[in-house]
Amino acid sequence: MSGTDTNEEPEVFREIASCAATAIKITGGSGTGKSLALIRRIESLLRQGATPESFHVFVSTKAAAREFSARLGESDLAGAHEIKVTTLRDFCLELLARPEVQEATGRYPRVLADFEYKILLEDIKVLGIKPKRIREMLKFFYHEWSMMDDEKDDFITDGEEELVLSTLKGLLIERKALLSEEISTITFRFLRDKRETRAAIARPHVLADDYQNLNKASQLILDTLASQSLTIAGNENEQVKLREPFPLVLGFTTFTEDHPGTKEFLLTQSLRCPQSIAAAGNALVLGSDMAQDGLVTFSRDDPRGQIGVVKWATPKEELAGIAGYLQKRILDEDDYLKAEDVFVVVPNREWGSSFVRAFQELGIKTTAILRDQAISGDPRVYERCKSLLAYTLLNLAADPTDPVAWRNWCGYGDYLTRSNLWNKLEEQARKSNSSVLDALKALSKNTESPFTGSEDLVQRYQTGLKILKAQSGKNGFALLNALTPSGEEPPAQILSLLEPINGSETAQEFFKTASQRLFEPDFLPGPALRIGLQKSLVGLSVPLVLIVGAVNGFIPSSETITTFDDTGSNRAWHSDRCLFYSVLTKAKRELVISYFQKESLGNAEPLGMDIRRIRSENGGRKAIVAQSAFLDEMGDSLPGATSSL
Repeated sequence: MSGTDTNEEPEVFREIASCAATAIKITGGSGTGKSLALIRRIESLLRQGATPESFHVFVSTKAAAREFSARLGESDLAGAHEIKVTTLRDFCLELLARPEVQEATGRYPRVLADFEYKILLEDIKVLGIKPKRIREMLKFFYHEWSMMDDEKDDFITDGEEELVLSTLKGLLIERKALLSEEISTITFRFLRDKRETRAAIARPHVLADDYQNLNKASQLILDTLASQSLTIAGNENEQVKLREPFPLVLGFTTFTEDHPGTKEFLLTQSLRCPQSIAAAGNALVLGSDMAQDGLVTFSRDDPRGQIGVVKWATPKEELAGIAGYLQKRILDEDDYLKAEDVFVVVPNREWGSSFVRAFQELGIKTTAILRDQAISGDPRVYERCKSLLAYTLLNLAADPTDPVAWRNWCGYGDYLTRSNLWNKLEEQARKSNSSVLDALKALSKNTESPFTGSEDLVQRYQTGLKILKAQSGKNGFALLNALTPSGEEPPAQILSLLEPINGSETAQEFFKTASQRLFEPDFLPGPALRIGLQKSLVGLSVPLVLIVGAVNGFIPSSETITTFDDTGSNRAWHSDRCLFYSVLTKAKRELVISYFQKESLGNAEPLGMDIRRIRSENGGRKAIVAQSAFLDEMGDSLPGATSSL
């Protein structure tokens, strides 16, 4: 749609575009055009003389940024395609990477991956405090950081908390590392305290989509960046926790009170979902504790759309049935459906991996996001951390001065990740007023062992140096092979982070790609059927959404099921319900919800399925499971379940 083609849009879009208020709040149910309203406002400001440099535009994910930018690029207005659209997380990390900001904050934007955080926890456990107590304290710290409450006098209440907090901050500073939970807090305080820098970074117009997915510190950042107008869009029913820690929906609901003079707009007309799918979303809102301003209206002239609910006896039948159904449709030349028009929503990694294999066997190309971070393993067990080893060696090949990577490398394969030894090494570094890497180098040159077990660290360090020396001057596959100990093939998880590989990449290029995909997994470009967890759909919309494994224990999750109360209104249920609402309303033409009725007890229990009863069948024990409680809440808006597609 061009920048001038607004004849078929509701009048409210023109009102938003021309609004002169300094603060604007746009509320609307899923698919009512909140992102489009932001685009129309940008176009209006461009017509009034704003330049591409006049804007900060923020969205939830990289995928959403690409889609938003593509829609801006369709505008016929000069400069629209030049406007930068990004996530607030990426904006903060870019700012924190500036030398002057690093000097002012004393921190570096080297964010710890999940597996690196586990090693950090092992180092904190050396304090001798019970692990459960440490985890509770850390969660408290992170929440207070995101809420900016750690500046209060009563933030720390006892000596143990003070010890853990000081140890945590000390380790992060020494290792030049950063936690995801700190990013927005450190950024906001820098902008708050540095008036000149804040003025240089601020822009006349700041626009933010999915405001409800931001935490308080991030929401405060937007206030500091807007010199003339701040426009936000969102809906509390669509809150999804992504990489942003502790998102604060209250910041969205109280935005008007917190920003005097705010002009509010409510979008109600469905622009994306056909009638049947919009009605299903409404039914979920009405059948639960969700906000009523998330309801949408639709015209009788809107396409009816299609919803299917299908039940299978077993997961095996579900897998075969869904795969066969999609293969038939994708190969049918008379069917509009192409592989890239389909998104298969899976409840967990195990289900996703099964569907990936099934489609590959049928010759259908797929791209998948099946976990928060794309590599996994246990750093304490050598045979179970080969992907972590390869990633860390690639990290060191790209930057041999990274203290976090050396800490990780020296800890692999030990039940305690050699935390006691590394702690002694850091003590030596502090005493000699040197970096931990200088202390490690000095340790490797000592003829005598300064502390018991130091030779173990030296051996790991020297082994790492030997491997790094072997890869010097190599690129592409030769580099990857040199970084893989014992001549083994590079782990599949590492290769998936790097695809496609052209064979000439340097270590720095490889690691940049790998780290970006590690922290925010993304679908590979090109035509392919997408398979992902529910939150992987944030920022996207597709013709056919197919939700599989819709049983209690998966959707909603097993953790949510165990916290059930009589009203079903507790926080966990509400969060899972909002996620499901967001997913089903991403379908532009068709929605299919699939579930199974029984599974072997040996599989059902460890996967967290909500088992209603157990019965003997063919010499084995079967767990009987129920369809998702959210389907019950949607009631008559869904068609009756069929046994095939």
